[in-house]
Formats: sequence, C-alpha cells, structure tokens
Amino acid sequence: MQNTRTAQILINDKWESINPINLKKGMIFRMFEADGSSVSDFNYIATGDSYYSQNGVITIDCKVKENIIIWEK
Repeated sequence: MQNTRTAQILINDKWESINPINLKKGMIFRMFEADGSSVSDFNYIATGDSYYSQNGVITIDCKVKENIIIWEK
C-alpha cells in the first residue's frame, strides 16, 4: 500500500510541511489527501511517534487538539 497523504505541523503559529513518518509525540498537525483536500476539519496532537503498520502504512496515534484556530491552506 502506498502512502499518499501529506502533513503539516504547527510551528510558531505557522504551518510547515513535514513527511508524515517524521511526526513525533507532542507535535500539532493536520493531514491532507493526495489531491490537497483536508483529511478532516480538525487539528491533531500526536500521542506517539509515527510508525509503519504491518501493512506498510504510516500510522500516527493522536487525539483531536482543541482550541487551535489557525486553519488556512
């Protein structure tokens, strides 16, 4: 299975692109599909480092991050 989603992390109130496999515990992030559309309307906080599942898919344990109002493309 090919990983096609992209991610951005919030650094100093700016969104910066990051390869999803480089997401680390504590990072605030958002995800996008290959076509650029957002995966959801929520921002997330990683509760652990991202990893490859047994199927080779990048997996990120996370929870919805409340009170983050910065959402622009």
